[in-house]
Amino acid sequence: MDNRRSRIFDRGETESGAFQAILAIFMKPMANEFGWSRAAISGSISFGSLGGAIIAPFIGSILDRDGPRLTAFWGIFILSLGLIGMTFIHQIWQLYIFFSTGRMIVMGILLLVIPIIVSRWFVNKRGRAMGIVWLGPFFGTAILPIGVQVFILSLGWRTVWSLLGIMVFLLSGIPVLLFLRKSPEDMGL
Repeated sequence: MDNRRSRIFDRGETESGAFQAILAIFMKPMANEFGWSRAAISGSISFGSLGGAIIAPFIGSILDRDGPRLTAFWGIFILSLGLIGMTFIHQIWQLYIFFSTGRMIVMGILLLVIPIIVSRWFVNKRGRAMGIVWLGPFFGTAILPIGVQVFILSLGWRTVWSLLGIMVFLLSGIPVLLFLRKSPEDMGL
């Protein structure tokens, strides 16, 4: 694998690492409640990754044509609905639909949108900007599971899935819709 492909693969694993770490925190209470094996629960990660790989070429052409703003917003909106949907699961197929949809959005849409946004807005210090942007997933992977665990212990796993969905939408979806522009030229810069 050449060096460029290796960097892209590592970045994808970092961004989606928070998603895997969060499922790992939810795994024990969900497995205890439903009697599902951990392998069956973890399978939703692979299923979502495969879905992301399938939609990525189509999303790439949409990004070229329409830009990242609405693509990112609708991706975050669907991701949020998938996380909220996790509150209502009772069957393993529901886990595969809701969690895998979220994973598919992260892998097939958001991992494409982020570098496009940074490369359009930064020219001189693009490398530094990209480095700063990718700090978020690293910190998210380190910090988010701890917070999720605390909330699961106090509120229960179903409530925490809904809270995560709402937080993702409020902290990501709304700012993307309000502030993200296709390029600096769209703002007269």
